[in-house]
Amino acid sequence: MCTFFDYTGDFRVESAVVANWYESSISTEYILIPREFDLSPAYPNPFNPVTTLRFALPENLEVSIVIYNLQGRQIEALRDGYMDAGYQSVVWDANRYPSGMYFTRMIAGDYVKTQKLMLVK
Repeated sequence: MCTFFDYTGDFRVESAVVANWYESSISTEYILIPREFDLSPAYPNPFNPVTTLRFALPENLEVSIVIYNLQGRQIEALRDGYMDAGYQSVVWDANRYPSGMYFTRMIAGDYVKTQKLMLVK
């Protein structure tokens, strides 16, 4: 990987063209790295039966995203392992679970966040 510049602050890339010495286009890939951890609200929520959890990782590390029922029992692990920095998402298909309230907990390093999910069938 080649990095041409570092920048601190906010900016927006409107467009980019990368070319070689012969003016031929070169395919590129943008990888945006967030500044801080975040677990965004699940969408949709309430849901039936699929919802998406989006989260931000400012560094490469072990990540755990687990679903719990109202009794506090783990019912499903959506992610449990090493992940690269960046903006990520996981999908929970709760088709085999009954309607009700559930909780998801994300643990990434010292970052811990829990949120409520409402499955309505």
